[in-house]
Amino acid sequence: YELKWLEIVKKWDKYSTKKPKKIEKRIKKGIPDGCRNMVWCKILLFDLDLNNLKDISYYYDMGTPKGESTILVDIPRTMPKVSMFKDGAIKSSLYRILRAYSNSDPELGYFQGIAFIAGIFLLYMDEKSAFQCFTSIMNGKRHKLRDFYINGFQGLREAN
Repeated sequence: YELKWLEIVKKWDKYSTKKPKKIEKRIKKGIPDGCRNMVWCKILLFDLDLNNLKDISYYYDMGTPKGESTILVDIPRTMPKVSMFKDGAIKSSLYRILRAYSNSDPELGYFQGIAFIAGIFLLYMDEKSAFQCFTSIMNGKRHKLRDFYINGFQGLREAN
C-alpha cells in the first residue's frame, strides 16, 4: 500500500492534473504513516507562495506576540499522552511554530486549540516543513482555517 503512495508522490504532477479522483479516493482510504509528510506537503504547499513566505526564524524573531501567555499555557496541554510531546525539543519546536505564526498573522494571533493542528504536522515532519504546512492550512486559498477563528469564531458558526 505504501509503495502505491510512493509512486503517486513521485509522479504527483501527473496524478494531480490527470487523475485527481484517484488521489482523492486513495486519501479517503488513508495515507500510510510513512507517506503522510510527503503527501501533506504536496497538498498544502501547492497552495502557498513559498517565495513570499519568510523563514520561521524571521517571524519568530519579530518579538513576543500578543497571545504569548496562552501559547505557553497550551503547549503542555497539546497531546499530553503522545510520548513524542514529552520531549523538550518537540515542545520547543511547537512553541517556535506558534510564536512565528502568531507574529506572521497579527490580526488572528494565537487561538487556543490551533496548537493541536501544528502539533500533528510536527509528528510527521521537521519544524520548517511543519511551519510551512501549518501556515498553508491556516492561510492557503483552499483551506483558510484561520477564517474559522477570526472575529470570535464567526467562520466556525457560519460553517455549523
